[in-house]
Amino acid sequence: MNLNLLDFKSVSYYEGYEEGGGKATLTNINEMLTPQDYPFIHQPKSRYTTCSDVLFQKLWDQYRLNELINKPVHLQFSAQIEHYKLYEVFQHHFTTNSEMNIHDYSIHNFKALCSEEGMPFSDIIWKGELLYFIWEVKEPVVFKSSFQLFTVFLSFLRMIDQIGIDNLVFSQKYTEIKAQQFSNVTWSPNQYHQYNHPYKHRKQQLSESEFNYVDTDGSILQYRD
Repeated sequence: MNLNLLDFKSVSYYEGYEEGGGKATLTNINEMLTPQDYPFIHQPKSRYTTCSDVLFQKLWDQYRLNELINKPVHLQFSAQIEHYKLYEVFQHHFTTNSEMNIHDYSIHNFKALCSEEGMPFSDIIWKGELLYFIWEVKEPVVFKSSFQLFTVFLSFLRMIDQIGIDNLVFSQKYTEIKAQQFSNVTWSPNQYHQYNHPYKHRKQQLSESEFNYVDTDGSILQYRD
């Protein structure tokens, strides 16, 4: 996407932020900052310890995974969080004098957390209030057994728990396990793409044709695609 071709409106707004029971109109994403007394403390969770098998069974049934063992598959997992909840995690050390807006700053720090866990995410989709983080393999992989596939899924869930962000949860919306062709690559932990797009994460989809774009200084620009 060439940003010079976007039809930005001169007067911009952001809809979807609740404040005092009504809709707030924002012109800058940094206006979503709320006072935080304490910094985010890294406290691993154990939310998925007892339910990972149930979640995997849903994927097993949905994608008929019994038919995909020993065959090349495209694999991606996703997790979601409300974008303002992600800001709350990182804003204690954020200042408006920094070279980033709170959106960029939060995603930059979240990427660092994921990298510390050995699983940097591959892509970001921002729809309405939700940020979807996606972990996608570089090329189709072959799983030799259902247990191996379950172990990979479990390591993803454990990563979410290990990061310790309360509102970050597994999402089936952009999770995919689908048959592919022409691959004999077996699984290894470094199979995931790494996200390195300079500005895709700043694009927020409001409707089928309306979008917001968060500029470097945090200004919110609306355009139609």
